[in-house]
Amino acid sequence: MNRCTFTAEEAYSFSYYAPARVAAETYFNCTRNTLNRTRPVATANRSYGDLPAAAGLPGSGTGAPSGMAQQYTQGTGLAPAWNTTQERPVTEIVQPAEASWIETQAARRRTQGWFDATTKATAPNYDWRLHTVVDHPSTDLSDRIYQRTGPLTASEKQRCQSDRPNATTPVGANTPAGAER
Repeated sequence: MNRCTFTAEEAYSFSYYAPARVAAETYFNCTRNTLNRTRPVATANRSYGDLPAAAGLPGSGTGAPSGMAQQYTQGTGLAPAWNTTQERPVTEIVQPAEASWIETQAARRRTQGWFDATTKATAPNYDWRLHTVVDHPSTDLSDRIYQRTGPLTASEKQRCQSDRPNATTPVGANTPAGAER
């Protein structure tokens, strides 16, 4: 009889937010008006663990979940999406002479625990325990998306200036008086 179970160590398992990271690019408002627009923000999160790819746990890149992944799901009561990607529309409001960027914080779940297996019921020396730490996108928290804004720096203000060469008025005002026109 081949039996494997996963037991989570609840005292060392928790949900948390990953450090904030900038998504996409920074926008400068060089106009004199407030910009109000909607743009898509794409985020992606993956799972990782300390077991090799052959275990079929998060981050292994294998298609179908392995028996160990199924035991992890049963032992924790979670049904994690091992890899997630999403795109959300974000309404961005940028005041004049400000820079704006979007930051995201991924919701994560870190679980410590162990797999216990009994391979031969008659020989307890064949029993084994494998301790592991698995980190994956959280199922009980949602990702955070922030819009950050700040004043333009001196160099950014320089980039916003435009040199608009205009024709002098009236036409020919640069020529000396009495010259042929």
